[in-house]
Amino acid sequence: MINRAILYSKFIRYDILRGMIINTPSMNDMTGKPLDIFIDIQSVYKDVLANEFMGNDIKILAVNVLNMAAHYRHFFRNLLKQNVRVFLVNSQVNLSGNICEITNSENYDMFSIVKSLCKYFPDIYYIYKKGYNASAIIFQLINTHTMIAPGHCSTLVISNDVYAYQLPTLIPICWMLRLGVKHKYIVTSNNAIESYFKNTTPSTGLRQQLLPLIMAFNKCKELNLPLLFPYKTALNKVRELVDKHAILNGYNIPNSAFEINVGIMGILARWTLCDLQSQAVTYMNSIDVLDDTWKVKRKCDFSELAAILDDKFNCDPDNILNYIYLLE
Repeated sequence: MINRAILYSKFIRYDILRGMIINTPSMNDMTGKPLDIFIDIQSVYKDVLANEFMGNDIKILAVNVLNMAAHYRHFFRNLLKQNVRVFLVNSQVNLSGNICEITNSENYDMFSIVKSLCKYFPDIYYIYKKGYNASAIIFQLINTHTMIAPGHCSTLVISNDVYAYQLPTLIPICWMLRLGVKHKYIVTSNNAIESYFKNTTPSTGLRQQLLPLIMAFNKCKELNLPLLFPYKTALNKVRELVDKHAILNGYNIPNSAFEINVGIMGILARWTLCDLQSQAVTYMNSIDVLDDTWKVKRKCDFSELAAILDDKFNCDPDNILNYIYLLE
């Protein structure tokens, strides 16, 4: 059964969210620009999907997902006075051993309500791709839709995925909002390394694009990479490679010569696994990237739609679908 407290934890109060933005100076750059918001459904709702569903739980979850899109879209539309598009991305490849999570994430009907309703709401899109990392899909969508949009859109990625920390370091005017149950924070192009490792030791002198290499030298529980070196040691090893000009102080493409130069067996495989762009190549070279049926919208009488939504989907008095914000 769905824990209501966990569902509600996905919604940051507007006053708190406003404070988080004020305390993130780089977010001033989004002022005057349209905004694209990408929500990684599987990572944000991972703690919900790890439970057994009963009765109307699937319907309640679908309403909550749509309400989250409405919640953040309404806030930023009022803050920026600009158009805000929301992309709900649903894909999962890294599953835990939790049988409920596996069953729920592979249940195609789990988010069929979200898929069906998104077609009627302006600038709200549902994108389902099976077998690819959601951050890789988001990376491709930003490059093909956001960065070429009129007005040079800024980007906010709402995700708890380990790869998502790299997005602000690779995409101009991009931020990540992490929605943990206890810890919620904004990741920028200036703090990705410290945010990911949750460590106060500064990565002085190292650019944030080196995050995947530092992960490879350290560990990544979510990717089943065991500890290689402690965090401070991993930082020092990467810093030494930069000082020796063995790698660039910025983004580097994983390559076979690196493993030979470093002399650590398996380091290339670890680096490639941690590198978002390497994961994105698999998706960008697949036939699935050509499927853009998610763009299709349907016209309808919104008063008639509202009546249907009230009748069919508002089964939980504590989780009413806020379609007014979705129709803004």
